[in-house]
Amino acid sequence: MAPFPSFFAPKAFKGRAALQAPLVKYYAAGHHLESDVAEVTKARAHLVESSGVPRTAIGNFEISLLHVSTANAIPTLFWHLIFVASDSALVSEIREELLSVTTVSPSKGGHREMKIDITKFEDSCPLFASSYRETIRLVNGQMSTRRVMADTTISDGQNTYLLREGADIQIPAGVSHTDSASWGPNVSSFDPRRFMKLDEKRILSEKEKADEKEQRRAYFPFGGGRHLCPGRNFAFAEILGTIAVLLLGFELRTKDGGSIQRQPFGRPRLGTAITQPSAQTISMGGRLTRRKGWEDAVFKFVTGKE
Repeated sequence: MAPFPSFFAPKAFKGRAALQAPLVKYYAAGHHLESDVAEVTKARAHLVESSGVPRTAIGNFEISLLHVSTANAIPTLFWHLIFVASDSALVSEIREELLSVTTVSPSKGGHREMKIDITKFEDSCPLFASSYRETIRLVNGQMSTRRVMADTTISDGQNTYLLREGADIQIPAGVSHTDSASWGPNVSSFDPRRFMKLDEKRILSEKEKADEKEQRRAYFPFGGGRHLCPGRNFAFAEILGTIAVLLLGFELRTKDGGSIQRQPFGRPRLGTAITQPSAQTISMGGRLTRRKGWEDAVFKFVTGKE
């Protein structure tokens, strides 16, 4: 909201400043170097500082992490869980996949330790991974922005367009993510197996090859090219890891004990990539209870070689 953000967005401006103040104080005092601080926090601060940014300014950068998690990762987790939990057959199939990447230790002290290897989600849980990507296709409408570095001519096969050097181009993923020409007549429906078809190794007809090429081209929830989101794999691990625990160890029901129903969703607002739940959806409520036979489960994650 340049050039006067404090005037045009005073509430947001003051809220951001209130969060930045303690973060600035924290990093300026060097508390991020203390022994009980996460290594990822130390490494991130070191990277910023090594680029010439003073410690007094690191806290201002850290506020962006809150934005990414609350505006994108958390809503994505919400929608993925709702889409999956509303289909009991799908829940059962994904649970079977998750058991293949979960190691159960003998009970100690009244608890069984469940180690979930999140590095195997991609290869061993194809339905789980596909349902995640399908969720993103439906609820992600991020806007990529690129500057034209030289006069460029592009064509959609019917019309030709000249992009002038210096122009800024905005590319909304929501348009191609919901294009029936790319995804077929069920473009508005949640198809958890849609992306399994793209990953399967099989003999394809020329039309099928063309269709899959078009779908890969039309799918860019994390941007693309040199500026492809570097946090996409972290988001994949944290979101699927959390949902894996919720599906294996818990039952998700409505407040009155009924089955969760899929809720309507719109398009995200400017400044966010993921559509937020509506007031109607939030008021739906829900109840998580321990799954029968899993009351003693304690979960841990395997993120690499132990």
